[in-house]
Amino acid sequence: MVRMRQRHTVVLLCVAVVALLACAGHFLYTGKGWLLASGKETVADFYFNRGLYYFGGGSYNLQTAQSSFEQALAHAGGRYPFAHYQLSRVYFIQSDFASALFEADAELATYPDHFRTHYIKGLTYGYRKQYIQAAEEFKLFIAGEPTPTWAGYNDLAWIYFAEGDYQAASDITKKGMIRWPGSPWLQNSYAVAQLNLGNYAAAQTYLENAQKLFEAMTPAQWGAAYSGNDPSVYASGLEQTRATIAQNLILVHSKLGSI
Repeated sequence: MVRMRQRHTVVLLCVAVVALLACAGHFLYTGKGWLLASGKETVADFYFNRGLYYFGGGSYNLQTAQSSFEQALAHAGGRYPFAHYQLSRVYFIQSDFASALFEADAELATYPDHFRTHYIKGLTYGYRKQYIQAAEEFKLFIAGEPTPTWAGYNDLAWIYFAEGDYQAASDITKKGMIRWPGSPWLQNSYAVAQLNLGNYAAAQTYLENAQKLFEAMTPAQWGAAYSGNDPSVYASGLEQTRATIAQNLILVHSKLGSI
């Protein structure tokens, strides 16, 4: 009986040790804790990296990401590069637009050269239907970001679409395609602008180009353009994009057939 109890105790102890090691390993991995232990990063660095991990950098948990970015700021005395920016993104994903703008403004107040913050402000204003402010923020992002992406051009076109200014949408997407000729998002937006302007042949050409590119795309590649969103929606998002293009092609063909 004593031996059985001893064996049971040993088994429980082994399970506890394994669980402790797993938790410790996860803690070290999610925040790059080995760097903290070796003195190569601060506690604030650890929490910021942990926030990135849970914001799509390995796992996805918005509450943990948010608390981690907040801890980074707390341990850094309220100043940590891109922590307010990341919090703005977290709040935007949760549709808390007032908090998203507050955090974005806090980032720019301390780091005015962090131009990518203007992009999240543009998105936030756009979803609030404050189109004038949204357009200005996207323009600031395009003009100031050292490494701008096609997304700034595409989302500025989104604002012009919302305002019914299809010519401006056409002009900005065409400008973007000069730099990113292979972007299916820009080609699709340019095609939709041409459709609304009555240039059906051009719309068909660019819709077909975009269709081929999206058909060859994987959900992960589609999701790379929407970092911060839950990876579980990537596949459905890609399928919805493909379906929308197919519907627009049907519309274009009907327009061309009636000419």
